[in-house]
Amino acid sequence: MRSAIRTVRVVLEALAIGTPLVATDVGGVSDVVEDGGNGLLVPASDAAALARALSTVLADPAAAAQRAERGRAAVHPFSARKMLDDQHALYLRLLARKGIALADRAN
Repeated sequence: MRSAIRTVRVVLEALAIGTPLVATDVGGVSDVVEDGGNGLLVPASDAAALARALSTVLADPAAAAQRAERGRAAVHPFSARKMLDDQHALYLRLLARKGIALADRAN
């Protein structure tokens, strides 16, 4: 489990900095990488598919750059800020159910 979490974290970091991404379909990587959309996803342990995907990136840098840009946008739902905002909203909803209202916080 820890390995899968680390793998997804590395993928998110690569996407966040705009790296053209080729990744293997392991762990939760396919939850983040849309094959052909924000990166290229290949089956695990398929060296030939990995070689083809890397060749695709090298052969068409413009397309790789477009996928990388889409990758940067795909990271937002997984950002720490987004997760904290979602958690804060959940707490506010739960408190509201109990009739407890808090003043809105400043961003």
